Amino acid sequence: MRLATNSVPHRQSFYFTSWSVHRRVGFNNPFRINLVINLFAVGGLGLPVLFGMWPVTVIHALWVILARK
Repeated sequence: MRLATNSVPHRQSFYFTSWSVHRRVGFNNPFRINLVINLFAVGGLGLPVLFGMWPVTVIHALWVILARK
């Protein structure tokens, strides 16, 4: 069974949120917003760890990918 190639960005947005947003819009504001949310989710750059932010990054990535079609 073959998967549709259109579903690949949607699956990538669950695991590689900032990368999938970057592939869709480049280094524009949606990428920067997603990167900051992702840094809060993992505690990057000394920011406080907010584990509940990971679903927000996925929702934001899906929203950017689906809105930019």
